[in-house]
Amino acid sequence: MDGVEYQIDVTQPAKYNGECQIVNKDSQRIKGLTYQGKPIDPKQEFIIATNNYRAFSAKFPGTGADFIAFESPDENRTVLANYISEVSKEKGEVTPSADNNWRFAPISSDTKLDIRFETAPSDKAAEFIADKGQYPMKRVDTDESGFAIYQIDLSK
Repeated sequence: MDGVEYQIDVTQPAKYNGECQIVNKDSQRIKGLTYQGKPIDPKQEFIIATNNYRAFSAKFPGTGADFIAFESPDENRTVLANYISEVSKEKGEVTPSADNNWRFAPISSDTKLDIRFETAPSDKAAEFIADKGQYPMKRVDTDESGFAIYQIDLSK
């Protein structure tokens, strides 16, 4: 969402389970939530474009028929394809870019943390991590399926 910035505190327990039911009502993983550089007012409202599954399911907070502001007959992928087609005709290309509007909240610990993730073992993935990574990362292993394992430093 353009204009929104925040941090995710992965040390906090999840507020919702896989079925979107509240399991830790006081948990808050999102920190420093702002819109256009100002803290968000809890009463502030936003209109979010999403797919029918999320919007109508009433499974996710703030969803369900009572919350629908506009219902389009077009699928998200059709709207996106049309946008790409129009911009390509006008400008010759589409140049998307990430605005890096979110980060993991720094983790402070007296113990050295060993946080790892898996990704493609390709040169392209390694170049992306080296060029675009927001945190110190290093490749430390390859798993039994051939995925590259990287260690990430979230203390910064």
